[in-house]
Amino acid sequence: MLFFSQTAYCIRFEVYCGKKQIQDNTTPPDEKSGTAAVGWDLKKGFGASGPSDFGLVVTDRFYRLVALAMQLLTMKFYSIGTIMMNNRGLCEPILPPKKNGKSRL
Repeated sequence: MLFFSQTAYCIRFEVYCGKKQIQDNTTPPDEKSGTAAVGWDLKKGFGASGPSDFGLVVTDRFYRLVALAMQLLTMKFYSIGTIMMNNRGLCEPILPPKKNGKSRL
């Protein structure tokens, strides 16, 4: 469920981010799966232009894609939530320092 706090509007949408999309630039991304599905569902609920002000999407650790957060930001949605530190795309400077040569995890 998506709840829009300014208007108390609720929308149900489904997210599936389990399969990698083809990145060879020869196959267009599937608009109904992966990170594209989130954008597609939000556009369906809020229209192509998105909300007039920035909205907020709260995620759990299973929806941790950096690419998804960047896509949401371009659509005028902030995203907040926990993230697994072994995720691809994380910026090294934001990770905590290693202790005694052990893994950060």
